[in-house]
Amino acid sequence: MKTFYSYLFAVVCVLCFAFNANAQTYCSPVYFQGCVFGNEINTFSLTGALGTSINDLNTGCATGNYEDSHLTMSVTLNQGGTYTLSTNNAVVLPTGADYIQVWIDFNNDGTFSASESIGGGIFTTALTNITLTIPAGAALGSHRMRAAESDAEVFPNLNPCPAWSITSSGSIHGEIHDYTAVIAAGSVTTSCDVPTGVTASSITTSSAVISWTAPLTGAASYQWAVDVNPTPPASGTGTTLTSVTASGLSSGTNYYAHVRSVCTGSTTASLSAWVNIPFTTLGTTTVVCDTPLNLAAGSITSSSATITWTAPLSGAASYEYAVDMSATPPASGTGIGTTTYNASGLTASTLYYAH
Repeated sequence: MKTFYSYLFAVVCVLCFAFNANAQTYCSPVYFQGCVFGNEINTFSLTGALGTSINDLNTGCATGNYEDSHLTMSVTLNQGGTYTLSTNNAVVLPTGADYIQVWIDFNNDGTFSASESIGGGIFTTALTNITLTIPAGAALGSHRMRAAESDAEVFPNLNPCPAWSITSSGSIHGEIHDYTAVIAAGSVTTSCDVPTGVTASSITTSSAVISWTAPLTGAASYQWAVDVNPTPPASGTGTTLTSVTASGLSSGTNYYAHVRSVCTGSTTASLSAWVNIPFTTLGTTTVVCDTPLNLAAGSITSSSATITWTAPLSGAASYEYAVDMSATPPASGTGIGTTTYNASGLTASTLYYAH
């Protein structure tokens, strides 16, 4: 039994060790005076992707010079994205320049290496914009993000895990803030401006010329499409021109012309938003052919009659006539270019109809 319990204890200890090995811990900073003179991260405001942001405003100096908000404040940042951190300190004594630096623990190993720094610089009591850049190959998922402030270290060499005490040259002051950064798949955020002045002209029953003006930033090429849907398509036809002809359209139909810029290559990141305009093709021409006026029969004899009429107001090129004993109009008649016809060979005392 003793041997059995010995093995059981060994198994339990191995399981406990394996569990604890996966639990990640991060060092807490140690300062002798910290942010006693206002050397602190007073504001940390960062707008990320997908409508997320961190707005940690006017926080003053945290207890122990360390604000750990990684469980309550997070922001989503795209791979390859560039973001602007708005930050300030509350320095009230002339302690010299203050610096801030930000890291993300991309490999989740509990430390912040120099390669995991995403930006920093000098900041003051006024709100200062600091550029933060996420590597294109950054690991996806949630990671600890740390911001450090110092009045004695210079960016990009701030210590993300300070353990400072009084020195011969005085005390090093500063503060640490921790948040969570969620890295999402993203693309290069290079701006790609939309084309302007999109128009549809020379519209016919089956075609239209779609034209636009190149954006100020200059596009390498364009995509265009013409359809009956106001919602832009997933993709369009490529062209390097700024004017194309859409053909094969249906007459009297409402269409939408969609155009967008292609700035570099063909990736999603290089495409601008779509611009679209509505237009309507011409309808099929319908020729109005008015009926003749004042139809009459005169000079009637036992075998003949003169049929006359007046030309319609719209003007007719010619006419068709028929004389028979049916009140129903015939399917067709005999062509004539005048407004008079002499019907002959009729039967005496018979009712006729002139059409």
